[in-house]
Amino acid sequence: MASAYCHCIEGWPRVRCKMRESFRGVQSILDLFKPALRGLPRLQHLILKGLGDDGLVWLKLPPPMANTGKALASCRRQIENVLTKGPHVYKVGVTADPLFRFYKEPTHESPSPGYYRSPDRFKFMDVIYAAESFDEAALMEAVLIETYKGMPGNRNVRPGGEGRQCGQGPFFTYFVFKSAM
Repeated sequence: MASAYCHCIEGWPRVRCKMRESFRGVQSILDLFKPALRGLPRLQHLILKGLGDDGLVWLKLPPPMANTGKALASCRRQIENVLTKGPHVYKVGVTADPLFRFYKEPTHESPSPGYYRSPDRFKFMDVIYAAESFDEAALMEAVLIETYKGMPGNRNVRPGGEGRQCGQGPFFTYFVFKSAM
């Protein structure tokens, strides 16, 4: 597949991304997800919008066949891999659309910015878990928030699960961060 600079969504920063010119590109990204999620139309739509092919929002999911305990261990490992590299400012959350949540521009109707444009100016988002239901993704969020509660750099103030639900899955647990240096 060819590589090119492109805008995955109008107005978003230019990042290096691959053009999805064939079914193989979408399929290779779908293979990162649990089999139960792969057939969800909204997941396929998110991939076509650029999920899994963005320079700042990364898919760092547990192995597709991981049980719940192994998935939690994988999520913790992804967070620890970042935090052991030096001081960071970070947050754990849940969303139905990681790219929108990260890059959202404030509007009159919805004045809150995405993490990339927030006062903290987060630099990266790791999507560390995907679930068919909001409750499953929110539970992972709450467990991870509790794990890192009170740690230096943690910006979570609520226990988790308060996010807005939209219709159908998938839903994603994410870790957004930037260096504190």
